[in-house]
Amino acid sequence: MGEGQGWAHRSAGLVLGLGLLGCVSNPVQVGEESAELLAPGIAELQRRAAETRIDEAAAYRDGVWDPAYFDRLIPSEGLEIEGLRRRHARPGVGVPLVGLRENPGGAEPYLPPEGITRPVTAVRTASPDGGTAWRLLDPTVHARIDTPEGPRDLAADFTAPYALLVSRTRFASLEITATLRYSEIEERAGIFLIDRYDPDRIPLLMVHGLVSSPLTWRELTNDVLGDADLQRRYQVWHAVYPTGVPYLHAAADFRDAWLEMRRTLDPEGRHLASHHRVIVAHSKGGLLTKTLVADSGTRLWDAAFTAPPGALSASEADLAEMRRFLFFEHDPSVRRAVFIATPHRGSRLADNPLARMVASWIALPFDDAGPFERVLDQNPDHLTTSFQRRRFTGLPTGPRALSQQDPLIGTLGALPVDPLVPFHTILGRAEADGASDGVVEHASSRLEGAASELVVEDAGHDVHQHPEAIAEVLRILREHAASLEDQRNPVRPAVDGGDGVGDLRGEQDSAG
Repeated sequence: MGEGQGWAHRSAGLVLGLGLLGCVSNPVQVGEESAELLAPGIAELQRRAAETRIDEAAAYRDGVWDPAYFDRLIPSEGLEIEGLRRRHARPGVGVPLVGLRENPGGAEPYLPPEGITRPVTAVRTASPDGGTAWRLLDPTVHARIDTPEGPRDLAADFTAPYALLVSRTRFASLEITATLRYSEIEERAGIFLIDRYDPDRIPLLMVHGLVSSPLTWRELTNDVLGDADLQRRYQVWHAVYPTGVPYLHAAADFRDAWLEMRRTLDPEGRHLASHHRVIVAHSKGGLLTKTLVADSGTRLWDAAFTAPPGALSASEADLAEMRRFLFFEHDPSVRRAVFIATPHRGSRLADNPLARMVASWIALPFDDAGPFERVLDQNPDHLTTSFQRRRFTGLPTGPRALSQQDPLIGTLGALPVDPLVPFHTILGRAEADGASDGVVEHASSRLEGAASELVVEDAGHDVHQHPEAIAEVLRILREHAASLEDQRNPVRPAVDGGDGVGDLRGEQDSAG
């Protein structure tokens, strides 16, 4: 597919999607069938989960869950999953379950409002009175359990909890409506934890691109959650942001959310998770990420204005907003970044007539457009030549801001990544001997100084979903973890299963 066709197809897809919003379906579907729980003790756990509710601090200790944390315990074997390439499961002893806790309105911050899902495994272990009792173990922490026959693997289903969570989201339709109307996604925007927050594991933040959502990371997320070594070292986070707003405005809000989250989860700044983070970003998400790994200095400001902020005629509030958009410093907590199909220097296809038409439908939030337009109107004599026309065209929407004619995107692309941050690029090649993924030219998505670069053949702009690209990201994550001499997070010792472990439901087959 040629470049013009690639962008036209994506734009046409958005137009078509607007007419078919009622038909948009979630790419991941989970069907719940009846599954009898053979052990009566598990039914008692289910009753406790339904009758009592406690918070995580009281419910979780040393990889063991109190069932009262969850609202439901759902047998994994009763969940039929469609829309993911692999089902990551571990055969062994115990009964794999999905622990589901409702989170209406996002009452528990930084956790998905669609619900909190966790992999748990029910096992019968020795109790202090000499008998046995059922316990809920976290299989990401406990991989083995002691039985009368010796240590055995603990059964687990790592895909089912994530698949259930994804199936409950509205992102499939929001990708379109939230691009056009900021209000559709405003309250859902932010950074959200897919895993339980762990101060000693590395946050792996995934940042989606234009007309997209965290659904775009479903295969990579599933494969990270299903990899025992990566589980021990990383915790998955997803960014959600309104893609219809310009990248520098979205980036400013993104940085604010990033900082606020760190202050909330780690007020004293002592956690490894606050000082060691990895970001994987696709398309426009890479532009947001660039503002976390580079210093703007005055270069973005100078691309727009011929005078410093103090010399402009504008209210302090409006100038503060402009500074927030155009000035930033790299965040030292980001230790590695992966840029996938990122238009660092824009895309000439942003000027495609169909793309321009779709971009004109986007309604920008007044908090972004207002300060921008007022500062430009009040300072016509202090605008650079390339910025003069902005006085008449107004703030460009998300797609239009990606034009190679935009006076800021080339400046952002030229900012060097902090030398202490290794970074990688992954590109798609839509046609043999081509130099584009169908939307972004390779000359735009390449960055000088990359630690590695992979070009995936016969892959378009959605190259981040290609198995070869996912394998490359997993390789980079393993390499990164192996390079950390001070990273220690071993699997915990086997849990004593006591007598009667043979009464547990037996082995689970892995479909992955």
